[in-house]
Amino acid sequence: LTFVDREGTKSGFDYNFLTKFTNELKLPFIVEGGIGNLEDILNAASNKIENIALGTALIYSDLNIFKIKSFLKNKNFKVRL
Repeated sequence: LTFVDREGTKSGFDYNFLTKFTNELKLPFIVEGGIGNLEDILNAASNKIENIALGTALIYSDLNIFKIKSFLKNKNFKVRL
């Protein structure tokens, strides 16, 4: 599921749409388009989004997979380090 209108904007996902989407469909999916910082990732994880594509966020920011995993672990999410 790609939020084309948010891709590269670093403005986060459309959580109203995601809530409706996840409540209606019980299928695994990957969300992308809009992640800009660690709080965006936390918001997605807190909204039961299990799979997030982070391409632009990892390339064009100071985020890296180690920072993300450490941040989520400190917020009591189960992650593999």
